[in-house]
Amino acid sequence: MTKTIIKLFPQTNVQIKWPNDVLIDNRKVCGILTEMSTVANTIKWVIVGIGINANNDSTHLPEEIRENTLSLKEVSGQSIIRANFIRNLCIELEGYYELLKKGDSALILKEWKSYNNILGKRIDVNIGDKIITGKAIALSEKGALILKTDTGEIEEIISGSVLP
Repeated sequence: MTKTIIKLFPQTNVQIKWPNDVLIDNRKVCGILTEMSTVANTIKWVIVGIGINANNDSTHLPEEIRENTLSLKEVSGQSIIRANFIRNLCIELEGYYELLKKGDSALILKEWKSYNNILGKRIDVNIGDKIITGKAIALSEKGALILKTDTGEIEEIISGSVLP
């Protein structure tokens, strides 16, 4: 997603908020949800859902999310041709799919890390039943967030939401 946005709108400052939000100027422009089934170390299937703020006007959104949301139209100043955007996105996704099929996830992780906006920052992460606070120090080879808590403990967070 980030590479598609950069390709079409090279002037943008695109980042990824762990684990699955795409931001431009610290405002959410896209969210990605995945569901996966594995057996041992083999991925059986993956379902990916992508929500893209393409041509919406963030001033029409509920007040509680308006400040943190942005559309590609607002970024570019022009209406987005969705078919063109999706075509470019599918090309990007196909390339990543081919890398995964070859077992070459290292390049994907390297790119993901390069766009990450929380490493080195003090953050709060909601993991469902509790909130963990600490410094985001790394992303593991499997994409887990490595957090050093205020008590000095190292937490590996596989799933959660970074709070604003």
